[in-house]
Amino acid sequence: MAQLPDDFLTWRSLKSLTATACIAWAIVLVIDVVFISGIKDTYLQLKWVWGTGFAVSFVLASIRLYFKEERERGDRLFLVFNAALIFIYASGFNGFTKELGSWSELQKTFHPSDSVKIQKRSDTTMIQSGWTPSILADQTSYWPDAKMVRENHNLKMQNTELSRANKTLQESNNRLLKFRPADQKALMDENARLREQIKTLQDRIHRFNERQQKWDAAQPDKNVEDRLHEIVDRTARDQGFFEFLFKTPIDGRVE
Repeated sequence: MAQLPDDFLTWRSLKSLTATACIAWAIVLVIDVVFISGIKDTYLQLKWVWGTGFAVSFVLASIRLYFKEERERGDRLFLVFNAALIFIYASGFNGFTKELGSWSELQKTFHPSDSVKIQKRSDTTMIQSGWTPSILADQTSYWPDAKMVRENHNLKMQNTELSRANKTLQESNNRLLKFRPADQKALMDENARLREQIKTLQDRIHRFNERQQKWDAAQPDKNVEDRLHEIVDRTARDQGFFEFLFKTPIDGRVE
C-alpha cells in the first residue's frame, strides 16, 4: 500500500479520492452550465445530473485504476463502488459551493433599507458572498429537498394559472379602454333598451300567471274542464297545450 504524504497538501495528495471528486464536480458543473441547467423540468434535471455525474465519476475511477502503480487483484470489481464514492464526494463540493453562491445572490436581493442588517453579518459571510460567482448558485443540486421541489412545482402551476387569468383581465380592460365616449353612450342606451324589454316581458309573465291563478280559484266543473282540455289540445294539435295555458306558471325571475 502506498504511503500517505506527511504534508497536508502535496502533489501526491492531489491523486487522492477528494481531488478526483473535485475534478468530477468541475466537469459536471461545466456540463450543467452548458446543457442541464437549460432543462425546464426539475425532475428531468435531477436525472441528468445524476446520470452525468456517475458517468464522469466512473470514467475518472477507470483512469485512476489505469495509472495505479500497485494494482491489486479485484480492483476492477470495485470500479463501480469507487465511482459511487467519487460521486458522493463530488456532491459534497456541489452542496458547499451552491450554498456559497446562494449567499452571493442573496446579498444582491437585499433592499437598501436592510443595510443595517447586512452590516451585522459576520465578515466571513460578507467576504464569501462578495467574491463567489453566481454560476455556483445556479448549478443543479445533486440532492435537492424533495419537499421544496414539490412546493416549487405547485407554485409554478399556480403562477401559470394566475398569469393566464391576469392576461385575460388585461385584454378585457384594454377592450374597455378602447371604447370612445360615443361608443360608451351607445352601449348604455342599448342596455337601457334591453332592461325595458325585460321589464315588459316580466309584466306579461306576471299577468299570465295571475290568469292561471284566477282559473284555479274559479274551480270549474270537471266535465267542463275536460271538454275544454280536449278542445284546446285538438285545436292547437298539441297534447300539452292546455296544461301550459292553464296549469303551468312561468318563472319570470332574471338571474
